[in-house]
Amino acid sequence: MAKKDFKELSKRILDLVGGKDNVTFFIHCVTRLRFNVKDKSKVDVEGLEKLEGIFGTQWSGEQIQVIIGNDVPNVYDDICELGGFEKQNAIDENLDIDKPKDFKSVVKRAMETVSSAVVDTLAPILAGGMIKGILTLLAFVGVINPDGTTYNLINTVADAGFYFY
Repeated sequence: MAKKDFKELSKRILDLVGGKDNVTFFIHCVTRLRFNVKDKSKVDVEGLEKLEGIFGTQWSGEQIQVIIGNDVPNVYDDICELGGFEKQNAIDENLDIDKPKDFKSVVKRAMETVSSAVVDTLAPILAGGMIKGILTLLAFVGVINPDGTTYNLINTVADAGFYFY
C-alpha cells in the first residue's frame, strides 16, 4: 500500500469505529489498532472487516482491536492526525492474552494447563491397560500360559506406559 492509501484507510477505520467522538482512548501494538469506545453499538464490525488492508477485528471488553499487520504505524499516525489523538508508544503485543481476574479463572487456567499436559500421555496408558486386559482374558481362557515367556514379554510391554508415567 502506498502512503496515500493509508490516509483513506485511516479515514474509513475512524468512521467505522463511530468517529472520533466515540473513541475514549486510542493506542496501537505491533499488529493492531486498539480503540476504547464509548458506545459499542456505533462500531460497524462488519464494515471494518470488509476493508482492504484489515485482517480482522476482535473485541476485548470495551476495546475494539483492528488487526492491520505490519502497516500499523502508518495507519496509526494518520488516525492520530485525523482524530486529533495524542500519539502514544506502541504497547506490548502480549496484552492480547487474557489475564485471570478471580480465583475461579485461575483454577480453570491451571486445570486447562494440567489437562493439556496429561492428554498426550493417555494413549500409552490406555493401550497398556487394554493389552493387560486382553492378556488376562487370554490367560483365563487358557490360550496363553501365565508362566510362559510370551506372557511375560507382552506383560512387560503393557507395563511400559505405566512405568514411564
